[in-house]
Amino acid sequence: MVCTMNMYDFLETSAGQGLMSLPMPLLDSVAGAAASMGLFSPARFVKQLIASTGVASDEKAVKRIEKNLRRANARYLIDLGVLMHAREAAVHSRFANVRCEGLDIWRDVKRDGVIFFSAHFACFYIGLFAPEVFQDTLIIRRFHSPGRNRLLERVSRFSGKGVEMVGLTDKHVGLRLLGRLRRGGAVAAMMDYFYEDTSLVVTDFMGAPAATPAGLAMMAVRIQCPVVPVFILRDGDGYLVKFEEPLVPSDSALSREEATFMLVSSMNAAIERTARHYPEQWTFWPSLPRRWDYAKRIRNYIDQETAS
Repeated sequence: MVCTMNMYDFLETSAGQGLMSLPMPLLDSVAGAAASMGLFSPARFVKQLIASTGVASDEKAVKRIEKNLRRANARYLIDLGVLMHAREAAVHSRFANVRCEGLDIWRDVKRDGVIFFSAHFACFYIGLFAPEVFQDTLIIRRFHSPGRNRLLERVSRFSGKGVEMVGLTDKHVGLRLLGRLRRGGAVAAMMDYFYEDTSLVVTDFMGAPAATPAGLAMMAVRIQCPVVPVFILRDGDGYLVKFEEPLVPSDSALSREEATFMLVSSMNAAIERTARHYPEQWTFWPSLPRRWDYAKRIRNYIDQETAS
């Protein structure tokens, strides 16, 4: 990869655009060869993470997962590049085989306001090419950029789903999200990362306490909105949009803080369960140490404050 540069940023460079100008069969061959050479290796410490979390029990299995992660990163990059730069016909050709599992869950929840959360397996935007799902969804991103905005405009137009994007730094972002949910709309966000300047809680993830974003869970608790796990997975030569059963915020005598913690814990558990089942597809292994380390810093600070 390009593992030291954000994929979106790389694909906006002349090198990235030059790469995407290659014929598709050649592009896939180049990406596959680069992956075999280790150019898409996630990070040196990923093998240790795979072993320490108990995902794989022996060195051979760890190496196999790491090797497949290279291929996953390569395919993610090419998929994203196709969405950003390819002609409409090429986009539809590449993402013609996107199927859904748990479609009844979508049909049950789409009538009311609902929050969908996901994680970095296959590119989330591929899910928009599945029939029926994600119409008029508001997608949360960290910030706007020309590349991201152009990507969303193309995906929205090519898929016909009318999706929008809101940045966490946008003015009145919270009110906009609440308004969408209260009108019966859908909001979607990735949940396998965190930013230090946003609301978070510390709850277990992949075997250790981890800093986890809490803003959407707080909103769900406040308005008693269902939260639905949905994962975009590679499925042979195609893709699978996998909806799981909704997580419903507790309406018991718990405080909002306690209910938020319980909901975030359940959201983390859903992502962890999927990451352990598809470890070779989860591309955010390198984010784990930062989340764990930040959780330790928070715990240490609380201990120091309690002792003083």
